[in-house]
Amino acid sequence: IRMDYAFTALMNILSDIILCSSQPLFCQDLSNSQFTILARLMLNSFEGKTQMVGIDTKDFVKAVKGFELSEDVKRFCETAAKGTLYDDFAQQNGLSREDAKEVFMFVAFSKNSTPHRFKEVFNETYPSVYGIIQQFKAMQGHEQLPILLQRIESSLFVDCILGDCLKNRLEVLTKHDSIYFTAKS
Repeated sequence: IRMDYAFTALMNILSDIILCSSQPLFCQDLSNSQFTILARLMLNSFEGKTQMVGIDTKDFVKAVKGFELSEDVKRFCETAAKGTLYDDFAQQNGLSREDAKEVFMFVAFSKNSTPHRFKEVFNETYPSVYGIIQQFKAMQGHEQLPILLQRIESSLFVDCILGDCLKNRLEVLTKHDSIYFTAKS
């Protein structure tokens, strides 16, 4: 479940002028969050782990069976963890960052049968990752991958990060894949 409240609906530019207890807010976000989570999900699945931050991932583990922890999977996971996934892909393939992000979104969230000019570019760069994504969507339906990733993201930010901050009485706000905090916090 994603949290939606007035702060999450604000345009980013307005978020920058909000004060908390008369103090400015700072923001930390998870770069390329859905794909950073996908990277961690793949690694966990190769280890046979069937839960991630309390979310059942057994169906994803089934989709990974038959694949190996190949070099392209490792490279995908490393660049996702560094937060440079879109930038590295764009540079490797002569694309703009915006086009690279579009490629990732399209490969992960569209129907397998939907043609797109960049699907082959992704498949050439990350063949095993492409195969895993396609296998999961074939088994569960194309709409299930974004749902799973959003559930994990929500649990991570709301249940884990926000929960820990509130237990420690820190003044914070979450906004999807970001946490806003004061210098005091």
